[in-house]
Amino acid sequence: MITARQNAEFSTERNNNCYMQVKTDRDEWIEKADHYLSIAKQYESGQSRSIIKRHGTTALIFNASRLHLECKAGWYQRAAEAYWICGDYYLDVAESYAFAAAVYARELRDAEKAAYLYILAAEAYEKLDGVGAECYYCKAISLFCKISNYEMAGLLQQQIAQNNETHKKYKAAIRAHEKASNYFLASKNEHQSNLSLSKVAYLSGWIGHYRKAALLYVSMADYYLKYNLKKHSAKKFFFRAGLLYVAIMMEEEEEEEEEEEESTNIYNQQQLMKMWNDYKTKDCQFDISCEHMFLHNLVIIIEKKDVDAFADHVYFFDEVYCLDAWCLKILDKIRNAMMKKCFLKDD
Repeated sequence: MITARQNAEFSTERNNNCYMQVKTDRDEWIEKADHYLSIAKQYESGQSRSIIKRHGTTALIFNASRLHLECKAGWYQRAAEAYWICGDYYLDVAESYAFAAAVYARELRDAEKAAYLYILAAEAYEKLDGVGAECYYCKAISLFCKISNYEMAGLLQQQIAQNNETHKKYKAAIRAHEKASNYFLASKNEHQSNLSLSKVAYLSGWIGHYRKAALLYVSMADYYLKYNLKKHSAKKFFFRAGLLYVAIMMEEEEEEEEEEEESTNIYNQQQLMKMWNDYKTKDCQFDISCEHMFLHNLVIIIEKKDVDAFADHVYFFDEVYCLDAWCLKILDKIRNAMMKKCFLKDD
């Protein structure tokens, strides 16, 4: 009968054997990858005749130069796959795929195959540095544009934007989303183009570019109103644009008070109301929506400079609407500007 201690020892020994097997296999794959890479470099340096003879084939065959290049790219791909199996050699994986892609792009003139290999290189490099993979993505985008595959170019540009957004490089992410929107328009995918523009508006508002974000949200609302199945989403964009215009109004009033000049605020309360009346003309549902009522009462509370009423107003609306981090950040900006005005008035 096997005791518990003997069973534990047996399990430990079995785990160690498994670990040694995995370790041995890993070392084996590293050797294979290095071997494949050395063969590819021999093709690169023109030593392929000796390789062909050693493999028992002849170089005097039809279309030999193309086969030579395909073999070279194939060995680079094999090296990349072997390095991928090893687990931690992502830089070698990326470089091997990039070498294979360069062969297809420059020598074999196969842009599509080269583009997909550059994507594999980028995905491997992302394991080390998401932003650093942009170089490979850009090469793939260039090749897809060359063959007029703008849909794939847009998707890759979105991936670049997402990587920049993850690393909080918001300006670079905005530029990438704008490019993605243009690529989708070129591929006649208007829906995806507008989704990219919504990200541009979101990030622009997040970093304080309120005018740009507001104009984008209004244009997106106009686009959604054209389609019956999308009309319901239009008031969400009108609401965000309205919040941004309130933030612009508070920002400009704050600047004017610091400069001690006469009020020349572009977005005063009357003009805000006129804008919202335009929204109501475009979307009849906006007039009776909770978003419009919130904005209307918000302007009244700001005019009264009632900070407590502002807090209660936002709290009760959040219970119904569930404001996201973006809306709360804009509202916090408005609240801080209003508190500053109250402080200056008390002084």
